[in-house]
Amino acid sequence: MAGREIAGAEDPWVEGFLNHLTYERNASAHTVRSYRRDVTALAGWASERLGAAAGEPLWGAVDAGLLRAFLASLYARHARTSIGRTLSGIRVFFRYLVREGLLPGNPADGIAAPKARRVLPTFLPVDEAFHLLDAVKGDGLLAQRDRALLEVLYGTGVRVGELVGLTGRDLRLPARTARIRGKGRVEREAPLTEAAARALESYLERRREAGRPLEAGGPVFLNARGGRLTDRSVRRVLDRWLRKAALARRVS
Repeated sequence: MAGREIAGAEDPWVEGFLNHLTYERNASAHTVRSYRRDVTALAGWASERLGAAAGEPLWGAVDAGLLRAFLASLYARHARTSIGRTLSGIRVFFRYLVREGLLPGNPADGIAAPKARRVLPTFLPVDEAFHLLDAVKGDGLLAQRDRALLEVLYGTGVRVGELVGLTGRDLRLPARTARIRGKGRVEREAPLTEAAARALESYLERRREAGRPLEAGGPVFLNARGGRLTDRSVRRVLDRWLRKAALARRVS
């Protein structure tokens, strides 16, 4: 605890660093508090192991091995992203000490931040996907749009960004195909299922009746105001129908 109190209020090197952030870097109060918390946590942990006081005796004794041990001690209580942010704050602190000529080198250099865990995408099982598609009912323009949208997503496996980028000239409904423009402007032909093609035909017919016919260069899927549907809007559409189908899932 003594080390924590020293680093928080009495350590001249820490206070100089925090003043540098506040008055020279114009950092926000939130940012300064975050850096104080990171450096204080390290000071308390290191002082208990080194028996050193604030300032040069403590910070001059901190090396890469000690820093790695400190970060390892955080794994049981903190997420990897939080540990990475703590390392970033400590690295900036030591960089300041080196720049001020207080230390010869930065012990945090060369220490890699922990990699965040990859979250695997979640998919609907086939039976639940059919249940979701069956739940999309209604003869209105938006209901027909949602049905077509979900049928194309399910039947082709296109990304949401590719879906909302579809234009009139990309659809070849008689041939049951759609031209998809992927990342890097790479184009490919995606076959449309019969269900997807029929849903698109019904939706486009409703658009014509509503005075919004599909144009060659215009978007296939429109929002309620007549503009192009966005990725976020597709997320909301999917969430709404998942709730109506009573499927409590976060799917990709």
